[in-house]
Amino acid sequence: MKENHHDDTHAPHIRYVPCKRPYKNNTCCLPFMYYYYLLLLSCFLIFDRSAGMATSPQNINVAIIGAGASGLAAARVLSRTFENAKIKVLEKQPGPSISEHDDDGDDFCSSDTIPGVGGVWHHIPDSKDRPMYKNLRTNLPREIMGYREKPWGRWENTKKIPFGAKDGASFVTHREVHSYLSDYTREFNLSQFMHFNCEVTQVKILDEHEEWSKINVTWTDEGQQLEETFDMVCVCNGHYFVPVRMSSIDFKPFSGKVIHAIEYDDPISFAGRNVLCIGARASGTDLAREISMHANKVYLSDSTCPPLLVDEKPKSLGNVTLVPRTVRVDVSSVQFAGDSEACIVEDIDTIVVCTGYDYDFPFINEKSNLGSSWRCVAGERRVAPLYGQLWHARYPSLSL
Repeated sequence: MKENHHDDTHAPHIRYVPCKRPYKNNTCCLPFMYYYYLLLLSCFLIFDRSAGMATSPQNINVAIIGAGASGLAAARVLSRTFENAKIKVLEKQPGPSISEHDDDGDDFCSSDTIPGVGGVWHHIPDSKDRPMYKNLRTNLPREIMGYREKPWGRWENTKKIPFGAKDGASFVTHREVHSYLSDYTREFNLSQFMHFNCEVTQVKILDEHEEWSKINVTWTDEGQQLEETFDMVCVCNGHYFVPVRMSSIDFKPFSGKVIHAIEYDDPISFAGRNVLCIGARASGTDLAREISMHANKVYLSDSTCPPLLVDEKPKSLGNVTLVPRTVRVDVSSVQFAGDSEACIVEDIDTIVVCTGYDYDFPFINEKSNLGSSWRCVAGERRVAPLYGQLWHARYPSLSL
């Protein structure tokens, strides 16, 4: 994976060391503490450069796009650091109904999870446009995932008492992660900043010549178009909603079923099938493992596997066969890299494309006034120009 491109040309005054973004895999696991530290760094930057801002840092008006793990961290750190800050979290997903608020209407109490909060961790069964699936567990232990202010689990005498993890497991379910994020929202009263059903459609720099330019944000709220001008905007919309499509393979001739991993939810639906999972990183290997418990056969296509030589057979474990890179899909067969007869398989009836996700900022475009230097390169998970992989290098009032 390529690192985000750095452009320090417009940011020589920033004294902080750029921090590299940890690897994010397709199961969306990333320590929440990472977001927390980056937001603290943002606050230090605001204090350091406050002389160039038209508004005192203590009175800044901030928009946060997204109420996932990073959006919650942004709301918490900014509200704690700047006592009089006006913070608005714009989340496009529906929030709790009136019945899910307490008697005062200012908190959520009827469930351990809050609808609309948690980003990808809010699992919606049978959804075809969300990456979370029914049986997912994190591939990072909860002990290192939690926010600094809310460690995930505590010690009582010499016994570990877990939060959220009912069975004490370190690798928790998506519901337990959602429960943790919901509890974090309640504990620090972040619900006061939430605005649900708000889909941001445009972010625009108002003064291209001003380093700390104010930013105009436009969004829709249940069909009504609204806009407001902010001192700062934190883009926290997540990176797991736009699937990477395979341009190198034409799936149209295939007579079977083809889906992307974002459409996957329950392995039972693959019972009795012969399934090919294309991509052998986090999502591909996890889905292949789950599907193999119900399917007749599973082929896991790994582009890092060497082509099969003449008369060479692919390796299998149980009903899972590891095959090289997929090179061609026909009506009733799939061809893998190599010269062996085993490279052509004719019994596959279902293909699951596990190629990951692209960065997507639909509200940042030619109308955003970011100039020709702005780049979000499809297929490369790379954004430029950023300083410290967090702030726009020319307009630090915009963070991504």
